[in-house]
Amino acid sequence: VSSQFISALMMIGPGMKNGLKLELTGEAVSLPYLHLTTGLMRSLGFEVAIVESEINIAPGLPGKAVSLAVEPDWSAASYWYLMAFLADEADLFLPGFRADSLQGDAELVQLFKPLGLSTSFDENGIRLLKAPIQQKRFEIDLVQNPDLAQTLAVAFAAKEIPAKITGLQTLKIKETDRLVAVKTELEKTGAEVEIGEDYLEIKKGIKKVDGVSFETYEDHRMAMAFAPLALLGEISINHPAVVAKSYQSFWDDLEKVGFTIEQ
Repeated sequence: VSSQFISALMMIGPGMKNGLKLELTGEAVSLPYLHLTTGLMRSLGFEVAIVESEINIAPGLPGKAVSLAVEPDWSAASYWYLMAFLADEADLFLPGFRADSLQGDAELVQLFKPLGLSTSFDENGIRLLKAPIQQKRFEIDLVQNPDLAQTLAVAFAAKEIPAKITGLQTLKIKETDRLVAVKTELEKTGAEVEIGEDYLEIKKGIKKVDGVSFETYEDHRMAMAFAPLALLGEISINHPAVVAKSYQSFWDDLEKVGFTIEQ
């Protein structure tokens, strides 16, 4: 149901005597992550083949060691896109990101473009600059990018942009039921949110955040997606240490750009 389980099996495969063959049934979700796993395993010398709904992993270890530079996490970059989006002005540089990324969440570049954020690449990373918002209503399918759902839901709600996000059927089986969590926390701000089995719709946007205390549900993405709302007023994030799962220096980085944080 989640690409994480498939990627885990793919990485176990080379250590099995006969390798491993996986046959995917039903609708495969988060496909970019499977191609990311495939690409990285191949670059390290493992034999991986994907043909339609079948994945074949050959047994055995690579013949020699390989040096690999690990690209930064595009999912983590989404929170900086959100901060740039909410700020009155923004000129933000994020080092290490590449235009030829295998990560599915690199789709951020296109998703935030109509929201008025332009992304330019150079050999050292990406620069984000603000421009006018190009659309007044959005309908987007995140079946291949479900980790961006919380970021975009907060973005749409904060700017009171009506939006429907679909392809979210896996959000119920993440660290928490992210559909319920996002709805619950956004409605603390006066927003109106509708959820279904695979969608989240922003009906009405945020009215006030000052003084609101947000729960994180043991979910790193809840903490990081709601933190940028501090640009709109003083907020509290409960159990902030959850960010350590994917972005341990998140709060330190916020202080570096001028946020005031008290524990």
